[in-house]
Amino acid sequence: MPKKTLTVGDNHGDRLEVYYGFDEQFAARNNQAPYYSLTGSTWRNYREDCGGMLHDIIADRCRNWPELIQTMRWHLADNQGIPMHYIADSVYWWELATGKREPRPQDKPVDFFSQKIVLGAVAGDPRADVLAGWLHTHTKESITAWLEKRKAGLKSAMVADMAAAGVVVPE
Repeated sequence: MPKKTLTVGDNHGDRLEVYYGFDEQFAARNNQAPYYSLTGSTWRNYREDCGGMLHDIIADRCRNWPELIQTMRWHLADNQGIPMHYIADSVYWWELATGKREPRPQDKPVDFFSQKIVLGAVAGDPRADVLAGWLHTHTKESITAWLEKRKAGLKSAMVADMAAAGVVVPE
């Protein structure tokens, strides 16, 4: 199924175009699983102003489509609900959050870990307010095992979010 487009704005050249869905043709050409994406373009005076992963702008301008906004958390997750580089990136942010690596000043490792794993999508996930302390109770091996166990729950949560937004998850 092709990606969908939602246009928000006036008819005077100022608008937001939101593109969302799974690009199955790209996946087939590149011999990979299809990934979900939610991106957009802003237009001013009939010219494209900016484009890309405009999640803050999309969330602000698409408040009337909460089901669509809920799918943002799946940006760059495959059709199995697994975020791109799920284990490697999650372990990296865990290492930064627990002091195993030195974060850069601009890094927010607990926040980035939370976003990478789609915190709250799976029953039994730690609450966001206790996540920082919870991360310190794990070793690299135990956090990796926990991430692996979450995969089935991620798929179920993604399918439910996509169905609410009218997006078909390809097989």
